[in-house]
Amino acid sequence: MVVQSVPLSESQKVYLRVSGDLTLEGGPQGDLTLHGERGDFRVEQMESQVVVVCSGGLRAVLPAQGHVMVERASGSVFVRGTSCDLKMERISGDLTVDGAEHLWVERVGGQTTARKVPGSLVLGKVGGDLICEEIGSLTASKVGGEAHLRQVGLGGDMHCGGDLLIAPTQCAVPSVTLHVGGDVMMHLLPELNAEVLLNSEEREIYLNFGEQHSELNVKKHLLTLGTGGAQLTIFAGGDLMLTDQAWEGETVWENASENRPWREVMELDGFGQKMRGKVERKMGRMARKGMFVPPIPPIPPIPSVPLGPKMGSGAQAEPREGVTSDERLMVLQMLQEGKINAEQADLLLSALRG
Repeated sequence: MVVQSVPLSESQKVYLRVSGDLTLEGGPQGDLTLHGERGDFRVEQMESQVVVVCSGGLRAVLPAQGHVMVERASGSVFVRGTSCDLKMERISGDLTVDGAEHLWVERVGGQTTARKVPGSLVLGKVGGDLICEEIGSLTASKVGGEAHLRQVGLGGDMHCGGDLLIAPTQCAVPSVTLHVGGDVMMHLLPELNAEVLLNSEEREIYLNFGEQHSELNVKKHLLTLGTGGAQLTIFAGGDLMLTDQAWEGETVWENASENRPWREVMELDGFGQKMRGKVERKMGRMARKGMFVPPIPPIPPIPSVPLGPKMGSGAQAEPREGVTSDERLMVLQMLQEGKINAEQADLLLSALRG
């Protein structure tokens, strides 16, 4: 292992081009410190910039101030405790952030997990799932998979291909629009003040907070949260639920590292229940339309499944289909146990695809 310290002036910007995995850590000093294998990286120092090119994996301790740009990382990236102006253009693998003042990322091929970003987290395109907690202002232009956003301020519009589980603290801008391909469950926090316009393509809006406990078979519904103020518009391809119940499942960060990111050590105790509830709602809707003959059979337990690839694999997320592997597995298990027939299985899979 080779360690190289690179002195930086206040005007010099740092550019990183890494062919493997990349770990970025915040440091108290003004220098850039690089850790890598001998011969894997080279440093080109110019008057206004420092360019680091690495053919393998790299660990970099960044200065407390200044500007750092990751032009590309062919593997996965792990960020911990940075305070400098940090931007990234293209990450082929996963992105895990455990503390950063603020961060801008144009493209992530895999999944993104982030927590403790008191400033702004701006994401362009995320190929896989997005999981965030304790974010001051979040903008995610496009998310290919599901999004689980806990205690986040909404700083801009978002398009999410899968389901959205969200507990927002505020709208950091006057107007925010969320476009969601699947179901939406929004956990209401007392500090949220907004005018909320709900739009459900399935005409299934559930209100379960305060004195409101109702199911609305409407496409649109407007309500005021707190003192109102900012406009929050949500478009859901599936069901839409607002609740003041506690968030199901806890997150575990103690064991997170560049080798075992948050996505793998999360404890989502409500994951199986959420999937079963989603299928039950779909089947109930189909029964009301006469597509199924009631009564609706009980949903069998879901076997445990791994939550994601390990950090450092550089694997990219598979394109999301309308039916997840867990939903398909449930339907096949019901078919095998004789609870539904082949025609009903096809209808259920079609309904889950939306």
